[in-house]
Amino acid sequence: MTTMLQLPLVLFVALPILNPIMGFLMTQSQSQSQSAGSLYMAAYGYCNRCQKVHTIPTTEEAKSRAIQLRDTLLSTGRLDFDNHRNHSDPLLNVDLLFTTRGKMFGVLLTTDGTGNEIILKAFAGKIRSYGWNLDGWVPSLVVPEDVPRFVELRDDVSRITDEMNAANVTDQQQFATLKDIRTKMSREALGVMRSEQMVGNFRGDTSTLSDVFLLGPNKMPVGTGECCATKLIAAACAMNLKPVAIAEFFLGKGKDRRVNDGIFYDSCEARCQKVLGFMLCGLDDDHEQLN
Repeated sequence: MTTMLQLPLVLFVALPILNPIMGFLMTQSQSQSQSAGSLYMAAYGYCNRCQKVHTIPTTEEAKSRAIQLRDTLLSTGRLDFDNHRNHSDPLLNVDLLFTTRGKMFGVLLTTDGTGNEIILKAFAGKIRSYGWNLDGWVPSLVVPEDVPRFVELRDDVSRITDEMNAANVTDQQQFATLKDIRTKMSREALGVMRSEQMVGNFRGDTSTLSDVFLLGPNKMPVGTGECCATKLIAAACAMNLKPVAIAEFFLGKGKDRRVNDGIFYDSCEARCQKVLGFMLCGLDDDHEQLN
């Protein structure tokens, strides 16, 4: 039984599927995302501790819930469809996904300690200049503006950039010196942010993302931790919920300027798969292992 608990606005109401044809199209599109090399739709990653792959699947129920989310976004035209306090903000209009650039969305089916089904939802990254978090969606691992040292370094980098622009015309040596200072500050700012990206797993361990990134902290790409799968699983762990199934889809204009509407994807290889092995460790995994 699905119970809508009074959790911190991370659930969405399960509405009837408004577009059954889209359900068929999204199912058929699975082969498109599989062409990148994944074996089946899932969130997964290799765990160094267990020397195996931990995974949660993309089930038909998860796909149906994802389609409900997609249809709700399109029918309401708002990212804040379950929060009626801020419907005047144009930055939260769904239309912008089709006129500027689209975004990944995801749902995670979970159960609580008494067996109630809890559905979490997430968007990837930041909502333009609106911010990183929005009521009704799982939160980001860290909000840069909430880290004082990062804000200080960011402002310094901006100031030095202005000085570089002025020096570039009159003093090449000063420009080179400022560029070196800016590079060091930028690296420090990135390190500060990564030290704040704490995640747990279902075995009770906690770590920074960079410490558990499979290729090592120096190989971790910018944006790690901002994908839907990472945010959803981190939220489930923090809320003592057990992940059961996941579905991620893209909505809006893609990088190639086509509208990639409603294509399912598994967890991304570059970022998610390198940390999900740690994050899913300790979760009972009865699904077939990925080789």
